[in-house]
Amino acid sequence: MLVEVMAGEPPFAVQLTALIPPTVPLPPSIPPQPPQPPRIGRDGIIIDGKSRVTGNLALGDQVIQNVRQGDLKTVLALVAALALVVAAGYGGVRIFADGSPGASGGGTVSESVGAGAVGGGSPGVAPGGAPSSSAAGAAPSPSRSGPEPVRADPPVRFRRSPLGPGGGKGTVVLDGPNLVYVADGRTLQSVDGHDGRVLARMTSAGRIPAPSQDDQKVEGVLPGRPGVGTAGGRHFAVAAFPLVIPGQGTVSDHYAVEVDVLDLGTGEEAGRVRLDDGTISAGAPAVVGIAGGRAVVTVPALSGLPSTYAVDLASGAVAWKLANFQPRLVQDATLVGVSALNGYWDPGFMGSPNEVRAVGAADGTVLWKAMTEAEGIGLTEFAADKVLAYEGHPDGHGTHTLLSTSTGQSIPMQLLDAKGATINSCRFDGRATTVCEVGDYQGGRLIAVDSAGGNVLWQLGFQVRAGERAAPSVTGAWHGAVYGLTQKREPVVLDARTGQDRETAPGATPYLVDEYVALAGDGLYLSAG
Repeated sequence: MLVEVMAGEPPFAVQLTALIPPTVPLPPSIPPQPPQPPRIGRDGIIIDGKSRVTGNLALGDQVIQNVRQGDLKTVLALVAALALVVAAGYGGVRIFADGSPGASGGGTVSESVGAGAVGGGSPGVAPGGAPSSSAAGAAPSPSRSGPEPVRADPPVRFRRSPLGPGGGKGTVVLDGPNLVYVADGRTLQSVDGHDGRVLARMTSAGRIPAPSQDDQKVEGVLPGRPGVGTAGGRHFAVAAFPLVIPGQGTVSDHYAVEVDVLDLGTGEEAGRVRLDDGTISAGAPAVVGIAGGRAVVTVPALSGLPSTYAVDLASGAVAWKLANFQPRLVQDATLVGVSALNGYWDPGFMGSPNEVRAVGAADGTVLWKAMTEAEGIGLTEFAADKVLAYEGHPDGHGTHTLLSTSTGQSIPMQLLDAKGATINSCRFDGRATTVCEVGDYQGGRLIAVDSAGGNVLWQLGFQVRAGERAAPSVTGAWHGAVYGLTQKREPVVLDARTGQDRETAPGATPYLVDEYVALAGDGLYLSAG
């Protein structure tokens, strides 16, 4: 039987064959030939002058490739040897068939990931959507296949990942080298962004429905997008799923929400909390984030006004509930959102008065109110302690107000000093700089401001003369880097503090990025430095 071993690993080959237990020969009718010692030939290890098997075996860092068809005795011996090797401490055993999607060099995720690859299904889920014993949580795999991830803070060069991002834009959360998202509308999972290994998962009895025009919209917060954060020294992912509770007899069905909590440190299910107080309506709930040890979930209500629940991650109990409040973002232990003033919920509708409110995540206390009677409110994070609020007007224009997260007081903005200046969009880099695309009578500018003091750091025009630097179209900003496309539609990275070109061939224009991975409009990318 022939076992082909990777070139350059003869010592391992000899060690493996040494593990094969000796066989007791039957009395031969003629004297047997002297046994030949294992040797390494052109095609691999030759055992007793014959024997070939097929397939590829990976034992930790050691790989045996291209095992062809051979005699049963040696196959069984190799299986026994494999078991001994595994028991001795080799981790991450994977068996691939030649030409399988997981075979080395194929550029695709191995079958050990299966349908759980990014955007795939949910291995381990029993029929009907209920979790099987293996679906509740999968412990992190002991080893990563392929090269180690390249960490850069911030990354300015990228290479395309063989994996494709799951879900729609905005529904994937980056968690270091991993991606956290909901697969198939019901399975919360964490996946290694480099090789597709499913690190943790749990499956809900509910399912997130396809978006509907009747849904109570949560601007900036998408149903199906998990919340990821730390509470009590543990790292969690949280997702919310709608449930239909069947009625009995003359009692009709009613609606509830299941909040699934996954411990990303252990890969195990940490809890399932059911919100079912008789006030919830049909529609998709949304996780706003994790703050102060609570998972914050906004839910459509029968009253027509949304309700917000805070689930304590330590106890699994509902810490508080607040009706007529829809948080849009979380800053430290403060939730900033919108409430209706006339009992009718449509924050984007001109003629429906609303106001901005800040609520403490610990107990649901309203901390301040601002922009009372405002219409068409939008909220964007401007800095770690500031929120940019937008109020729409019937003529299609709007005004922006910068609010302090701690007090609700308005703060002047230098970037609007130019005549006719209006903010089109702003992106906070999560550290010290906010970059805004501003429209004005000169064709618009890209302006960077210091997030703490508000002073303008630099600006570039979109309409410039030949030979002058032109502002790129920004797709994202993170930790001192601004990502975008030049006017030639080529990727570029600027220094957020100076505005100078930092990388002219980054390989991607991400809208979401961390030290290890990035999401762009055309797929998933990995940091290359």
